[in-house]
Amino acid sequence: MNKYTTEEVAVHDSAEDLWIIIHGYVYDLTSFMTEHPGGEEVLLDLAGQDGTACFDSIGHSEEAKLLREKYKIGEVTNESAQTQITSKAQSTTNADETDANYDYQLPQKKETSSIMVFLYITIAVYAIIFFYYYENM
Repeated sequence: MNKYTTEEVAVHDSAEDLWIIIHGYVYDLTSFMTEHPGGEEVLLDLAGQDGTACFDSIGHSEEAKLLREKYKIGEVTNESAQTQITSKAQSTTNADETDANYDYQLPQKKETSSIMVFLYITIAVYAIIFFYYYENM
């Protein structure tokens, strides 16, 4: 299975190239975006990011979870970020200088506001209502 860093996933953040992380796995949802029952906007807002909290808060069906696997392209690893940190530390001979010149923090995730979560849930509920309404006509 391919391994990607969060930095590598983050560059895939557009409608033409849309990757999302869910539960540590990377999904290329570019071709699925127009089919997403909750709308394209939901996926675009999470493009290049970890969408686990949003995915779980919506309460996707087992069918949706199985469909998701069709788009899995790899898993998230931070090995390259750790390797870069290690190599920077080894290339500096003075430990004090290393601490002063390098920031060892990994990138922080963007947090989804409670309003956005509410919006995602609302869109999903409306999508389900419309689906069942038109299904039973």
